[in-house]
Amino acid sequence: MKSKKELFKIMLTESYFHRFEGLCGLAFFLNGRNYLSNDELYEVLDYIGAHRPLNIRTLSGSTYYWNPSRTAPRRRWLRRHIRRNS
Repeated sequence: MKSKKELFKIMLTESYFHRFEGLCGLAFFLNGRNYLSNDELYEVLDYIGAHRPLNIRTLSGSTYYWNPSRTAPRRRWLRRHIRRNS
């Protein structure tokens, strides 16, 4: 199993990053493409849930921790947690 740092680096460098409104959607996509195993997917989702920002937005029945149209806060979060898990 890859380390959290490795998993977040995969997510940060993924060329499909801009196509997803959230990190969870990106993680599921990467799992479907076999970049993340099922165990790694759930590790990422659990970590995001445990270290999420306090602001929660619900749009069309989906929960977002950042504004769905903005990728910069998600990239900052990933970079911060790559450093924390080094």
